[in-house]
Amino acid sequence: FFYIHFLVLLSALYLPLFAVDTAYAAGWGDSKAIGMDILQGIIVFLQCIFVAGLRSLGTKMIDPYGDDLEDLSVINYVEGTLEI
Repeated sequence: FFYIHFLVLLSALYLPLFAVDTAYAAGWGDSKAIGMDILQGIIVFLQCIFVAGLRSLGTKMIDPYGDDLEDLSVINYVEGTLEI
């Protein structure tokens, strides 16, 4: 429970700060280059997708022994252990 809330808080703080830092690093005025702006925009977008994916993975890992398709099957592990 705490892990997910902490991850949401860190995501809410990190992603905007990363975007602002990347924007300042890209520069403005006379020192701007459209190619670097596009590249850094893509990097920010991918970073947001990765962090959102980690959040989704964290919510899936909360209950690894459920009935969902990606959950671990305890019965298979028990049967495999009994065969040994």
